[in-house]
Amino acid sequence: MKKILLLLLTSLTLLSSCGGGSESPSESFESIDESDSVSEEIPSMAIQTFTGGFVVNEDEVVTTQTNNLSLITNREFVNGTLKMSVLNNGYYSAGIIFKAEAYPSSYYYLNISSNNGNQMSLIKNVNGNDTVLKSCYITAGYNAKAPVNLKIIFNNGDIKCFFEDKLYIYVKDDSPLNGDRFGFRSHNKDTIFTNIEFNEDITFNTVDTLIIGHSYMELWANYKSDLSRYSDIYNIGIGGTVASDWVGHYEEIVAYHPNRLIYMIGI
Repeated sequence: MKKILLLLLTSLTLLSSCGGGSESPSESFESIDESDSVSEEIPSMAIQTFTGGFVVNEDEVVTTQTNNLSLITNREFVNGTLKMSVLNNGYYSAGIIFKAEAYPSSYYYLNISSNNGNQMSLIKNVNGNDTVLKSCYITAGYNAKAPVNLKIIFNNGDIKCFFEDKLYIYVKDDSPLNGDRFGFRSHNKDTIFTNIEFNEDITFNTVDTLIIGHSYMELWANYKSDLSRYSDIYNIGIGGTVASDWVGHYEEIVAYHPNRLIYMIGI
């Protein structure tokens, strides 16, 4: 797995709005000094800013304004696994851009927000028009002032989105986007993106026994020892959920191919 060290930030003036226009902003990257790279396996990365502002602090990307969007221009993400940690630092949405065109008139946007309840959404933006492919409630324990881990597995329109290694959103897009860039988007100032990793692995591990339900399940930390007779078991409980939330998670539950469900809700 490649872990990316952020060494270069290039801010470019946006020549037209993110959602419209056909001309790409001109690029003006500075030369990259690789002498400070930790190893040959940790490449430097160039960033192109379209709206807002970003700075790089060692291996972190931090927004300096509101309404920010940038793409990594010298790395490609076609099919595989992409993940990073996001510290939202605000109520409005922040998250990962992926499968974007070099000039971002089309892209997917996986975001988290606590503006209208704790939510995770997968949005498809085409020519400036957002379509919510799926949205769901995230844990009552979500804190916008603490970093969380987001992950995407993309395979030709088969999209799996994870919050803290739990599959929260599973969508099959019959008309997948063909871009190969990924990057960052945030409404908030001081959002921090770090621990950025990607590879070509599309593996998703299924389980024999799956635990689902509300906070009693999510906080069941010793479930493996309590249920030691089940060797292949995983807990995807989400604090604060109700029964209707889990009806909405039907596709995600089935994706794990469990033979057995342990379920608790409604207390």
